[in-house]
Amino acid sequence: MHSHAFSDYMGYIEANDWMSVSRLMLSSADKLASAGAEFLIAPCNTIHKVLELVAAQSSRPWLHIATEVAAESKRRGFKCVALLGTSLLMQGDIYSSEFERLGIAHRIPKDSECKRLDQYIFKEMVVGQFTNEAKDYVMDLVRDLRSRGCDAAGLCCTELPLLLAHSDLPLPVLDSTRCLASAAVSMIRESLPLISSSAGVAANITQAGEV
Repeated sequence: MHSHAFSDYMGYIEANDWMSVSRLMLSSADKLASAGAEFLIAPCNTIHKVLELVAAQSSRPWLHIATEVAAESKRRGFKCVALLGTSLLMQGDIYSSEFERLGIAHRIPKDSECKRLDQYIFKEMVVGQFTNEAKDYVMDLVRDLRSRGCDAAGLCCTELPLLLAHSDLPLPVLDSTRCLASAAVSMIRESLPLISSSAGVAANITQAGEV
């Protein structure tokens, strides 16, 4: 696991300097590849804006978080997903292109609502503040998006599942971090050799944990 400082990423994102964001990602990718990583993931949704560029220059393959969320949506039979996250994510094409590829519709909040949710994320949640006000606001957004035809809520921001932990949402949830992690575990399992004995399985798990 490797990451540059969150402040480094945010400085470039706020300056709309996506080439520098990609350089940070490639720097981490090179370090992880040198350490033996066979594939790479990035739990941060926003930096997937440049993942296609990064993947083209990386020596290791990447799993795309939106691809995995869209695949899980398809697997569970959802027809229209309420997309919640940062403004850039909701109003950009990081997720929309993947949903469209699989024939899944999606809805986002109104422009003013996207802006307010973005403020809750960056002004409060990323610094560890999870308020009831923010929780109630997101719950209201989900209810509204359900009334607009959504049958699932995509929590496509690392902080949103933390905010809504133990909440009774009015829609089934697609947690982007869990979708990505599940896909990564599946890829690891597929790459491990088939072992018939329980002793062999235990030894293989131990080795995987040491990598």
